[in-house]
Amino acid sequence: MKLEHLNAAVVVQAESHNPSVLHPVFLSSQNIVPTGWELSEAPVCTPAVSIIRYQNRISVLMEQGRLQVLDEMPSSETPIPAIATGILRALPHVRYRAVGLNFGSILVCADGSDCLKQRFLRDGPWEREPAPLSAVGYRFVYLMEGAKLRLTLDPGSARFPDGRNEIEGILVNANYHMPVSEQTALDDSLAAISRAEECRNHFLNTVRIHFEIER
Repeated sequence: MKLEHLNAAVVVQAESHNPSVLHPVFLSSQNIVPTGWELSEAPVCTPAVSIIRYQNRISVLMEQGRLQVLDEMPSSETPIPAIATGILRALPHVRYRAVGLNFGSILVCADGSDCLKQRFLRDGPWEREPAPLSAVGYRFVYLMEGAKLRLTLDPGSARFPDGRNEIEGILVNANYHMPVSEQTALDDSLAAISRAEECRNHFLNTVRIHFEIER
């Protein structure tokens, strides 16, 4: 099976974000994003929510309770940790509460449900009449130093933004949740975001171990 990356995101929870400050001019004037980045659509900038989408598939969303920086075509060189770091440094007085590092991928196979059943489910009455099992999904929880990983596996399909055909397989989603201290919220949040590459590598290794995929 081949692992295809779908998206990656940095999510920062806060008590009181101010979405109205998030604007393309703010991001470029603070050197958070390059001035040459072009918008894919008109930005939404309101007191309740602001959304900025760029043509390179990077988007920034801010609500009162969270900030999300999303990359819909992620690679190991994704700029989203640097963008999230830049926003937090520009807004140091926000009461940050937690950081999430999210990774979404798909393991390509002809029948995701069948692959999951063969890998993780032993034979039993749940697979036979009168109500045979038609699909399965799994959630794994791991504890890391300063973080909790929730890994979910579900049969499904995905379509890539670059126009490739829809592919079938196992949707693999990972959330690394890292709480921060109220007294050192900014420093803790920045430290959590700096672990993006570490968590990405941990995610890839975990999936490889689960499905015995070679590097």
